Amino acid sequence: MAASCAKIDIELVKDDIVDELRLLNIDAAINMNRYWEGYLFKNGDVYARWGRIGYESGRVLHKGGGRTKLEQLRRAKEKKGYTQQRTISGTAANGGKVQSVGQSQLKSIATQQIQGDAETKKLVAWLAEVNVHQITKNTQITFDASAGTFSTPLGLVTADGISDARDLLNDIAPLVVARNWNNKKFMQLVGDYLRIIPQNVGMRRGWHETMFAPSDALTKQSDILDALDVSLLSASTVKPTKASKGKQEQVFNVSLKTVDVNEFKRIDKKYKSDKGSHYDVRSYYPKKAWAIHITTVREAFEKKGRKLGNVKELWHGTSSSHLLSIMRQGLVVPPASSPHVTGRLYGSGCYFSDMSSKSLRYATGGWGKSATNRIFMLLANVAMGKSYSPSGYLSGSFRLPVGYDSCFAKGGVASVINNEMIVYHTCQCDLVYLVEFTK
Repeated sequence: MAASCAKIDIELVKDDIVDELRLLNIDAAINMNRYWEGYLFKNGDVYARWGRIGYESGRVLHKGGGRTKLEQLRRAKEKKGYTQQRTISGTAANGGKVQSVGQSQLKSIATQQIQGDAETKKLVAWLAEVNVHQITKNTQITFDASAGTFSTPLGLVTADGISDARDLLNDIAPLVVARNWNNKKFMQLVGDYLRIIPQNVGMRRGWHETMFAPSDALTKQSDILDALDVSLLSASTVKPTKASKGKQEQVFNVSLKTVDVNEFKRIDKKYKSDKGSHYDVRSYYPKKAWAIHITTVREAFEKKGRKLGNVKELWHGTSSSHLLSIMRQGLVVPPASSPHVTGRLYGSGCYFSDMSSKSLRYATGGWGKSATNRIFMLLANVAMGKSYSPSGYLSGSFRLPVGYDSCFAKGGVASVINNEMIVYHTCQCDLVYLVEFTK
């Protein structure tokens, strides 16, 4: 017997739930972006709710029926095109549990492992909050603070799920560049992607175009995946031993130290002398600076990168929600097909500039990044080695000529208005300072 019912707070009754199903039906071609959830209670009742992602449109309580009823409902939904993505079932390939960390857990781990003074700990705690906010603000992914898990309507987000989502986004990227919104392959890929990273795309037909048409759309999705990635603890896939019991895997090998007055003045002077004519960031100025030491990054630079010579001190702007990811592993050169590099004229590499205001635009929102009330840039030592300087308009895919170590795209000479310096191996850049800006 089914009866309409008042909304049930699942969190309040979760101890009475013995099984649950979460299914999605996403098809851009017919404006479909729906979810269905079913919960089996200890007393045999089955509670179901459904709607368009972001909007609940109905709920019902089936009195009795138990697991048989839940399975009957599942089969009925699957006949209508609803699916369950197995790659994010919450189980690792080795059978171990894959656990992601919520805001409180990530904050605890980061503040414990990132070395620094009390003020630095406050900064790290804030970055952890921004990291989680980046996920929950833009998607239908939520996290259970007590369990420390990020969940979607299909289950837990795991490392496998994030990897699958990255692969799909890589396939989506060239189709976005082509702007062929009604391409059947594009619509299918978008549907597959949203089954892993579900999002409220609104009610109107054509949402697949609206979602990816903005110039920063692919970057935004990549930032969400980066935020999820840094929130995963690989230690949870390993069965604890007596020696390791009670110990947390070292996720961050980084220290931050507030610079002294004289060093801050030098950085402030450099920022001002490096400024270009970017009117939208002209009111920003350095507020505070930290010397940053990421062990793996520094070691790689000293061992290999510095030997190339022609080391320049350059700026790199990034969103605040991306900083914990950088602190975990340094800058990353994504694959050539990655959405991270869509629109980058000089290929897949790490981009810097000797014009501070140009780099700052990547942090404030001028280049599509999500701005917050705190703005940051990195100041790095970059080993340019033998640098190639292209000239004229570039319309095709750029490839660094053989025998060169970097690209120096000069403003007004190459296809850019302002200087850009690009290196193609992460060992060529050592992140030395983290600088916070204010108006």
